[in-house]
Parts: sequence; C-alpha cells; structure tokens
Amino acid sequence: MDSNIFKTQIARLEREWKYAFGDEKKKLIWEALAEFEDEFMVDACNEFLSNRRSPPVLNDFYSYKDDFNRRKAFSRSLKDTDFQTYLRNRVNSATNPEFARLCCELVDQRMGGKITLKQLFEATYELERSVKKNHTCNKCDDSGIIFASKDKYEYTFSCDCSTGKRISNLPVWDMASSKIYKIASRRVFE
Repeated sequence: MDSNIFKTQIARLEREWKYAFGDEKKKLIWEALAEFEDEFMVDACNEFLSNRRSPPVLNDFYSYKDDFNRRKAFSRSLKDTDFQTYLRNRVNSATNPEFARLCCELVDQRMGGKITLKQLFEATYELERSVKKNHTCNKCDDSGIIFASKDKYEYTFSCDCSTGKRISNLPVWDMASSKIYKIASRRVFE
C-alpha cells in the first residue's frame, strides 16, 4: 500500500473520530496493513465512515478484508474473459441454435454493461429452463453456477456437480459456503 494513501485514509478516519488514532495506533495499523492493496484501504474507510458509530480497530480491518476479497473476486469473475468463454462454449454446444444465439447476445450485453446482473440471471435462467426440462443437479439446474446472496451483495460460485467442476475461475460452493450464503432465487435477487 502506498503510504500517502494510508495517511489520507487515516486522516479521514481521524476527522470523524478525533483522538481515536494516536501515533502508536497508526503505526501498528500501518505495519499490519502495509502489504494490502490501496483499493482495500479506501474501500474499508468508506465502509467504516458510512456504517459505523465507533472507530475501527485493527481487527475490524482484518474482518473487512474477507468481505472485500469476496466482492473483488465476484466482480473479477463477471469481467473475466475465461468466464465469458466458458458460457459461450457451453451455449454453443446446445442443440438449439436460437438458444445459443440469444445467450451469447445476453453475455455480450452484460459484458458491455448494457444489462444488469439480475437481468442476465433472469434471462439465461428462463432460456435454459425453456430448453432443458430435465436436470440432474438440483442446486444449479445443470448450469454449473450457483448464485448466492449475503448482506445485499450477490456472489457467484461454481457448483460441485460435474458441470460446475469445469469452471475454474469461481470459488466452489461447499458446506461452508452454504452456512454463510443463501442460494438466491434463480429468477430474482432479493
């Protein structure tokens, strides 16, 4: 992390909570967070300033790091060309060429920012449901992808079924995930 960014963000926290960040505390926080990305510090300070009544301590930064990493991985998975290629290959293997064409158009629209994630999920689910009536995996309906939510954030996981195991750039849905996240409705995120 750039020391100037750290100083700027700590100054923002100090303006909100005067006397909460003495020199010794700032030094300890810097030593602990120096290897983190600049983006993390800005995001963490934004979160603390907007959602906390008391000043954050070092453990709050560590706790926030997990949430930050999950959101960053999710965001990366949506922009990753491997993910887009996987969807294209899966769709192109469909027997119905119209289905394949419509799904590819939806992926292109999402990657171009023309439709929301929710619209992509709804549309691809409906298209796949209309083509495939029987499925073997009840968690992902053979799509290989599980959409989950937690605290108003949306996350994407690969299913542990045979289709999902071919997806390498998403975290795998497992027992621990099922305890933390809620499988979102396949049609609409809450």
